[in-house]
Amino acid sequence: MRVKIYQINPSRDTEKVRFKDVKDIETVNPEIYDKVFDAVIDESSPSEIMSKINTDDHPLYMGKVIAASDVISVEDKSYICQNEGFKEIDFDGSAAHKLRNLMRVVYKEPKKPAFETEIRDDLHSMQKAVGGGLIETVKISDDETILIDNEESKLMGMEGNIHFGDGTSIIAGPFFICGEKGCDFRGLTEAEAKEYLERFSVPEEISQEEVESDIGYQIIGFNFI
Repeated sequence: MRVKIYQINPSRDTEKVRFKDVKDIETVNPEIYDKVFDAVIDESSPSEIMSKINTDDHPLYMGKVIAASDVISVEDKSYICQNEGFKEIDFDGSAAHKLRNLMRVVYKEPKKPAFETEIRDDLHSMQKAVGGGLIETVKISDDETILIDNEESKLMGMEGNIHFGDGTSIIAGPFFICGEKGCDFRGLTEAEAKEYLERFSVPEEISQEEVESDIGYQIIGFNFI
């Protein structure tokens, strides 16, 4: 399910409606909200999503604990969180604000198709996106795009995600594709995003035995076949 989560930005909350139930709000104005999450996840109901985020977090989540007045959109329906439960509302997410310093990436989790999203262009956000710890960059083509994954993913017991190089090496754990500009990272172009969405549209089945046998392999910078 494509899930988006919106939270009120205190600096735009002139009516002081943050944390209030919808019955105490005259209108739900999307322009005072920030989009803090946009991803494909397994959970489909607002209560399941709230429980998942508040309990386990998510590598791409950029918000605070979900509470009253927050809005969760699941595909084409939106729900506002109340002190007790959720209420379906009309909500134009396109009118909400984006957080600063975002870049477009293609994100891929093990055993799932890749999807396009945005993450913050800072080290903490990148580390969180790949499961914490050290990040490493892998050159995956002749153009200016790179794969970023968790350098310690196999040692941490993460699931295999894709084969690469000669087909015998494995990237484990979640990763994302972004662009590079000199020594800096950048968001993907529309054409680049489309290319990698297609390339990683079919999940690979990789056993944990394969992952464990690949531990100790040093990534030098091979291209995908």
